[in-house]
Amino acid sequence: MTLSGLAALVENSRGTRPERFLNALEGIESRSTTALLGAAAMLEREATGRWTLFISSGDFTFLEKDTEGGFAVLQPLIELATARPNQFVLGSPVSEGGEAIFSPVLIALANVKRPTVLVGKLDYSTLRDALLEASMPPGLHLTLRGTFMDHPSVRSIVEARG
Repeated sequence: MTLSGLAALVENSRGTRPERFLNALEGIESRSTTALLGAAAMLEREATGRWTLFISSGDFTFLEKDTEGGFAVLQPLIELATARPNQFVLGSPVSEGGEAIFSPVLIALANVKRPTVLVGKLDYSTLRDALLEASMPPGLHLTLRGTFMDHPSVRSIVEARG
């Protein structure tokens, strides 16, 4: 996954400049056969304990709005990710302003000087398209369901017929 490659870049560099982060994202995506990540960003925690948006690839309206709101939506996911470093945390599906349904996916990095969390935009339409490209017998269809922190019941996210 693209976010893993970005995590390796950040953890193995002596400070990540925005242009290196964005160039790495572009390079990883250009070599990937399926780009499931629509956008990526890096958050850093300041000495005051406040999280700030350090770098964003753009195309992430949800993150920009949540940044303005002090990360009101992402805060529980940031807390879970920082409690479980180097593990992916998948947020509830979101649809903002006519965008396709996506989920924020976060990973807190362990080998960094400042607390750092990477945030990706997992696009369910590209995930559906990638799964539909796989060989599937006639008459079967794909249904992706999930349970998320804010919804205790199982809910359908993607349905597609091959």
